[in-house]
Amino acid sequence: MKARITHVAPLLLCCALLSGCSTSTYTILKRAQQGDPQAQYEYGRRLLTGQHTKPDPVFAYQWFAVAAGQGHPKAQAALGACYQRGLGTPRNEKLAFKWYNKAAVQNEEHALQAVLEQADKQKSNAAARRTLQTLLNAEHPMAELYLATRLLMNDACTESDRQQAVDLLRYAAMSGSGEAAFLLFMCYTEGSGVYPSPRLALGWLVIAAELEYEPALRLIHELQDIAKAQCGTFALD
Repeated sequence: MKARITHVAPLLLCCALLSGCSTSTYTILKRAQQGDPQAQYEYGRRLLTGQHTKPDPVFAYQWFAVAAGQGHPKAQAALGACYQRGLGTPRNEKLAFKWYNKAAVQNEEHALQAVLEQADKQKSNAAARRTLQTLLNAEHPMAELYLATRLLMNDACTESDRQQAVDLLRYAAMSGSGEAAFLLFMCYTEGSGVYPSPRLALGWLVIAAELEYEPALRLIHELQDIAKAQCGTFALD
């Protein structure tokens, strides 16, 4: 069973942290100079992307560093990306994941993805592994979903691994992950880590749809269309 895992390139990570703010760059700079970490992050983002100002990765990095030092999670994630890609500063993998980890424990989505991917590598960063364990201990749904999918996608996956994956998926689904609920639908359909059960499979599919997970919504619509077509055929007969 394959599960789609989103891979976010560090350079795109910086660009993905766009706020869509229409405030003038001059106003943002004044607020940044007054110590506002959100403005410091936003001004750094504009410097990095060249939005409404001349691109300057070095100054972008410096503003990210100031905001990150004040605990701003998006700035911490952006600073991690700068260190990982060498944007405005020399590349430094250790420092990159220092800041990714700080942002991840504050639930910053892009940093979480970077940490989870790093923790999954054979020669993974020790800090990333510790952060992953911290997130799992806190029953963080994204960490639970990530580990579950890695277990299920492993070619050497044992029955014990599948059962562990199902347990993780249950926790993640109960925390509101539609993708986890959809994967549970697949597990109960295929009998992966659990006994196959059409009734429970359908239940998890409905939950995934209620959580507005797009593949579940599409599948339910397809099943409804099939049911309607069959009813029409029976009526003709």
